[in-house]
Amino acid sequence: MIHYVFNDFLDRKDPLRKPTQGVGTCLSGAATKRHVMQKAKASCEFVDHTTGRVCGSTYQVEIDHIKPKAMGGTDEASNLRCLCRRHNLHMSEKNLGEKANLWREV
Repeated sequence: MIHYVFNDFLDRKDPLRKPTQGVGTCLSGAATKRHVMQKAKASCEFVDHTTGRVCGSTYQVEIDHIKPKAMGGTDEASNLRCLCRRHNLHMSEKNLGEKANLWREV
């Protein structure tokens, strides 16, 4: 019984289990983010330019805008990727400057 309850909960809440619409259809914001998360298998897609190694962490994975919204980026799936929190902060600092992350330290 408990197994059924947990599976039912995960089917409703886990972004990797929720179905998305087919390619080429209009997706809502949440469905687009879920599609990006599923495509990345909920792991960090950051590539170290020195070593060429992909991070692959599954801890604190967030959706990141490749071109930041502050610089004209969109919420389309082609402009989104999964990054762990550490690499998301690194990229925002790189793109927007060190002061961009001050609000996160509060």
